[in-house]
Amino acid sequence: MASDPLATLRAGRAVFAAAAAGLLVIVAILGIAWSAIDPIVDDIAGVGGRRLPALELIQSARQQDLGAGVALRNALLVRSEKLSREETQRFRRLQARAASDLERLASLELSPEASQQLSQVMVARLTMLQTRDEVSAFVYTEPAVMSFDTLSARLQQGLDVYLQALAQLEQLEGGQVSSSVSSSHAGTRQVSRLLLLAAGLSAALLLYLALAYRRALTAALARKDDEINQLARQRDAIIREVHHRIKNHLQGLLSLMDAQRVTGPEAGGRMDALRGHVMALMALHGLQAGQAGERVLLQQLLEQQVRLIQAGFPAARVQLDVEASSTFAIPGPHAVQVALIVTEFIVNAIKHGSDASAEVIAGKHDGVPFVEVRNATGPGDAPLGDAASVLRDSPGNGLSLVEALAHGLGRVVTARGPGREVRMRLEMQTLAT
Repeated sequence: MASDPLATLRAGRAVFAAAAAGLLVIVAILGIAWSAIDPIVDDIAGVGGRRLPALELIQSARQQDLGAGVALRNALLVRSEKLSREETQRFRRLQARAASDLERLASLELSPEASQQLSQVMVARLTMLQTRDEVSAFVYTEPAVMSFDTLSARLQQGLDVYLQALAQLEQLEGGQVSSSVSSSHAGTRQVSRLLLLAAGLSAALLLYLALAYRRALTAALARKDDEINQLARQRDAIIREVHHRIKNHLQGLLSLMDAQRVTGPEAGGRMDALRGHVMALMALHGLQAGQAGERVLLQQLLEQQVRLIQAGFPAARVQLDVEASSTFAIPGPHAVQVALIVTEFIVNAIKHGSDASAEVIAGKHDGVPFVEVRNATGPGDAPLGDAASVLRDSPGNGLSLVEALAHGLGRVVTARGPGREVRMRLEMQTLAT
């Protein structure tokens, strides 16, 4: 998937537009909630600052005037002048307190209906006070003209009218309190719903932004992976082309060596060894040119080496036996070492053998992979020892070459049997599993 800047820009604009719209909706909801808080505050302030104190003053005035009425009756009823005087003083004190409560009530900011009802309360109280004054004066001036029951009835009548007006005022203020409380409860529920809605939209917006960021990050990583894979493919193509050209150059070198071939047993042996090394490198570069990556399958490497050896030495017969445990890939640098060492092994096996034949065996022993080359009629399981026992007299300084190539890869061990029988093994401890 190639990177598309326009598609990325359009996607970014869409995310920004959605986020902006979501924020505007949330701000609008919070604004509505804020505007709904003001009436709630006003209702609470009205209840706590005006209506509850008004109800308390109404109840206090009622209690004071009721107590004053009782004190007046006691003053009229008792025979003791001292007790009558005390009750009269209590009557006046309670009556003054009731008057103070009503004055304070009138100073509060009441509704028009409550103010009108308070005026009726004041009129009824004034009538009640006049009746009390008349009864008090009548009792002290003409005590025998009117009975106590009659006087009490007149006092009760004025008190009932006053208390009824006061109860209506209390009911009116109580209704205002209930209405304010109900209104504040309704407003609180509305604000709660709006805040919950704003919280839900905020959570949804955050989730949307997180998912959008994740999609953008995933797309960016996918584009980066595509770029890396494309670069890897280009690198592999360049490496394969380099190996192909190296193989062609080695082929030209091999042709040049064939054209300049010298005679003589010693020179011929050295040329054959050199020719085998060049063919081994050709085989390896041919494998690496035909596949991606730097690793080479061991089985393919051995098969290619055997084919090239047989092509270079038509009289030789080489048999390959690869165990299932050895079908693994080896890194490119180690593949060069293995190819050259195996070529040296096969050339030595053919040179030492009586019938120009060799057997190549690949496997694992105790987790260590190995490649063993022996004569077709080799020493079998003869003990393996120092490489010099076989490779000392190989053409082209084979001993030093093999030992140098095995460095960093593993070790080379050999065995010599009776006659011309040899057994050579490369143990690759570096590739052990």
